[in-house]
Amino acid sequence: MKRTLLYLSMIVGSHSHERKLAGIRRYCSMRGWEVVPIPREEVSPESLPGILRRYKPVGCVADGVACSTFLRPSRSSGNWVFVG
Repeated sequence: MKRTLLYLSMIVGSHSHERKLAGIRRYCSMRGWEVVPIPREEVSPESLPGILRRYKPVGCVADGVACSTFLRPSRSSGNWVFVG
């Protein structure tokens, strides 16, 4: 089974966002992992448990300052990286 890393972003369409996502994709492809970007419209504290159950990720990268204010690692087990 392929391992999945979630990429949750509050910032979409910026040049730095695209570069970060490209770097994360390169890192994951070298390990045989799949990156699943989750658009900000689909991420809320209420939706997060369902997203985590669906994908069962090995970890999550949460990009943007707003992520750390409403997404808490305690909502799930797993590895989280907050990028502000």
